[in-house]
Amino acid sequence: MKRVRIDNAGASSQRLYSDEEPLQRRPRLFGVDLVPHEGMPARPNQRPSSDTLRPRAVLGDNMRTASSASHRLHADEAGQPPVRLFGVDLVAHEGIPARLNQGASLSNIIRTRVPRQDSEALAARARRIHDSDEQVPATPYDRRNAVLAQVTGARASCLRKEPALRDTDPQTKHLADTIRTRWPRLNSETLAAWACRIHGSDEEVPAMHYDRRIAELAQVTGAREDNLRQQPALRDTDPQMAHLADTIRTQVPRRNSEALVAWARRIHDNVEQVPAMHYDQRIAVLAQVTGAREGDLRQEPALRDTNPQMAQLVDAIRTLVPRQDREGPTAWARRIHESNEQVRAMLYDRRIAVLAQVTGATGGALRKVPALRDTNPQMKHLADTIRTRVPRRYLETLLAWARRIHESDAQVHAMPSVQLIAVLAQVTGVREIDLRQEPALRDTDPQMKHLADTIRTQVPRQDSEALAAWARRIHDNVQQVRAMVYRSRIAVLAQVTGAREGDLRQDPALRDTDPQMAQLVETIRTLVPRQDREGPTAWARRIHESNEQVRTMLYDRRIAVLAQVTGARECNLRRETSLKDTDPL
Repeated sequence: MKRVRIDNAGASSQRLYSDEEPLQRRPRLFGVDLVPHEGMPARPNQRPSSDTLRPRAVLGDNMRTASSASHRLHADEAGQPPVRLFGVDLVAHEGIPARLNQGASLSNIIRTRVPRQDSEALAARARRIHDSDEQVPATPYDRRNAVLAQVTGARASCLRKEPALRDTDPQTKHLADTIRTRWPRLNSETLAAWACRIHGSDEEVPAMHYDRRIAELAQVTGAREDNLRQQPALRDTDPQMAHLADTIRTQVPRRNSEALVAWARRIHDNVEQVPAMHYDQRIAVLAQVTGAREGDLRQEPALRDTNPQMAQLVDAIRTLVPRQDREGPTAWARRIHESNEQVRAMLYDRRIAVLAQVTGATGGALRKVPALRDTNPQMKHLADTIRTRVPRRYLETLLAWARRIHESDAQVHAMPSVQLIAVLAQVTGVREIDLRQEPALRDTDPQMKHLADTIRTQVPRQDSEALAAWARRIHDNVQQVRAMVYRSRIAVLAQVTGAREGDLRQDPALRDTDPQMAQLVETIRTLVPRQDREGPTAWARRIHESNEQVRTMLYDRRIAVLAQVTGARECNLRRETSLKDTDPL
């Protein structure tokens, strides 16, 4: 019998050597011996005869005993054909599974044993499988990662960042279980908040060395170590700092659902001791008290040092124009600018500095707001007139308001493009660059405008319907749109819906398809309809699991069909582990 040796240079470097060379090492690929049948070619371009490609049970050098023979990749007693690669039998060594399809069967068994809960994240499901299934933690780490990625659909790279899925020694595991029992996770509590609560409540955890403390909290909560290292509340602090932080937390406790930075601003306003500190010490204390990152606190204008005159002016403006309930910092700054004559009379740079100090918004964000810029009296009067004629509706976005002004106000509609964008930016506060990307605000010929109005009348937008979903619904219901050339179709749908052409071009459902593909898509949609509030990628995974025809397709065609059916982007579907081909693994 002759053996094939495959060098790293590729198949062209194959060469034969015979049994007369007993000291020659058996060639291996992926940890498996490569053994040819009789009649295998000595050169890659020589075709073997069909009668020589028959199953052979071949044992490796280390498989001549009965115990090692049980690790063969094919079992003669079961009548299974040998696994072959490039016309060569694969013979397993110790540690290689007895069936290449063992991974697939294990994945199906785990899916049945530990089904996904409602609205459960993929990584959370992987952690739950790891905790509740005894077979998974006993699997080697790399294989465990591959199996969990196959079962849950999470990316293997994301699962490798999960501390709870790593191998741990029994002592660490026992300690983690003990801490979880003492301090269970609260409902809707984030992982970092849970870690901070454990650190503040458990006497054993703060006494650990910092690196061990972070590793232990990551093991207990499942949070990543790099995220925990950014938490000021988990760092080592001297007793005086810890006592001061506890005192401030008692004086100004955190409100329900209050953001960390907002809590820090409220502490800065209500505790006289904090503003009197040096800036670096103030930031460190507020980070220790609230758990916010120092980098986020340093971006807050309200926490910076101010002279007494500025502080007095800020307090006066806050008293005159107090912040409304759930009002954003930028919206509050616009309202102050509209209602306070003193602010409007300031020079632009000082105006931005004062508004940033009053509202807590960053100066960069305020400089992007057109309504806060200097304008001539004519432009201001025109903006006020348009706001009076077409006021903003409740919960209406700024871009939607700009589109509605353009559609309903004849004076605005007749303006040249440059003036139109400037006026709408002044009226609504939208950035000019965002308005220029709106297809509905561009100059269009009368025929295109008439066609867009006709389509909007035939297929009006539903309540809270996304622009891309509206475009797909128009494409499905209007024969005239489907009959257009692709470029014209995208331009018309962008004009009708206001969606960007770039976003529409990424929608597979709007592309040209042959009749067979269209019929297949309709059949799959009928067999596996989309569930309520189900995302496109989740729908694609469900179709792949329940439809045998889809699973048997070649990978590229499967992705194209699922993209066509669900409207998901092909690049997103290609990232899904559960949609990939698995060796009958």
